[in-house]
Amino acid sequence: MLITAEALELRPAPLEAQALLRRAPIAVTLELCGVPCAVHFDDGACALLFERRYRHMQSARQAAHLAFALRHGTGAPLFYAPSSGAFAWPHGDLNDAAFVFLADAVAMTAFLTSLPGVIALHAAAVGSGQGAAAIVGDSTAGKTTTAIACARRGMRLYSDEQCLIEQGRVVPFPRALNLRAAALRLLVDDNIGEDDPLGERLSKRPAGDWNGIDYHELLPGWSPPPPQPLRALFLLGAAHSGPAAERVPYTAALRAALRWAKSCKRGLDRAAELAAVLQPVPCYRLKLDSPDAMARIIYATIASGAGL
Repeated sequence: MLITAEALELRPAPLEAQALLRRAPIAVTLELCGVPCAVHFDDGACALLFERRYRHMQSARQAAHLAFALRHGTGAPLFYAPSSGAFAWPHGDLNDAAFVFLADAVAMTAFLTSLPGVIALHAAAVGSGQGAAAIVGDSTAGKTTTAIACARRGMRLYSDEQCLIEQGRVVPFPRALNLRAAALRLLVDDNIGEDDPLGERLSKRPAGDWNGIDYHELLPGWSPPPPQPLRALFLLGAAHSGPAAERVPYTAALRAALRWAKSCKRGLDRAAELAAVLQPVPCYRLKLDSPDAMARIIYATIASGAGL
């Protein structure tokens, strides 16, 4: 069975917070846009996997928001956050990685919909000295591949999964990356024709998926980039016969981004919030090509000021 967050089942709210804290005493505390948020586990191995996934977002501060991931003693794996409710996985056993994947999905949705002034796009985010760009696409569209190709061209990597925008500025979300085998092959096959330390590291990887990639493992010396204004948005999708980067109305980007966008606002208010963010931002449909070809378009668009 394909494990997705959509297969979770809404359940009545579990025990009150103090009882949950006793049952799930292992806390991993992150900081999102300056706000500490903790996920409490009852399974040490899963807590460690989650901690590794968010190594670069750890916080020692007292958490403002809580979520719980209960693997034992509930009849089915249970995930709970006060702001979003309790969700169970009633479809059989889960291995550690699948359990952490669902804990992540429930917790991040709860946290990102609780932060005022923050909107999260299901997008990769990269930047240069001129600003940041969002790369929007569904799962398997190529966000991670394109973001890594941009980093290979010297751009700063903010995230391959969540473009967090706080008051018009993109902030880093450096969760560990996953790179599918096919995407790795595409990157290795790209020859950028110059000094290419990242390409050399990729070429030495064994065949197969590469999961849980730490940013320092991929980019030695990486540090969280500073918040920067969103200067351009690129839509990934099916191949088309138009130009390499076709300018599209912001409403086209709004339709694509709104499906998975998260904020503390709901319904039409969230749509209006996202529209206000995107209206001044040049938006493009990016023609599918080699990862490096798309990275060069993104880099040139920002560097030339076309996104300003």
